[in-house]
Amino acid sequence: MTVVKFQIATRRSGEYRTISVIVYDDLGQMRRDATRWGKLYSANPNGYFDQALGVAHRWNGTKRTSAGIIRLWRGALGAGLIAHEVTHLAIGIYQHDCNKDLFEIENEEILCHLIGELNAKLCAALWKRKFYEKEGNEHGE
Repeated sequence: MTVVKFQIATRRSGEYRTISVIVYDDLGQMRRDATRWGKLYSANPNGYFDQALGVAHRWNGTKRTSAGIIRLWRGALGAGLIAHEVTHLAIGIYQHDCNKDLFEIENEEILCHLIGELNAKLCAALWKRKFYEKEGNEHGE
């Protein structure tokens, strides 16, 4: 089983935040790792990762530099899935660093910049590591 690990980072919230990214060849292993992490650290220890093609785990309410982990399966690296997982962590960063609930947003520019920057950096890192060797993937993304 091949697993590739790397990090992306942002300062868009005013704080330096990193996100660990793990890309799996084996979808079952990704789901097992997500479930194991969820049982150890999540507010929802039962998880629901049996259908997941990607997973974002965020560190809530901590002072750490790391915002969390994104787990991706090589067979589903489309822009939609990446934007979805990045959004989970961007929301966590925004709520923690900007001390705002999403329903209290007066100006969503910081959140939009977080999502845009993290999505762009993750896609660039995947391109650099040659995960996008051909156009599209088996899910048509």
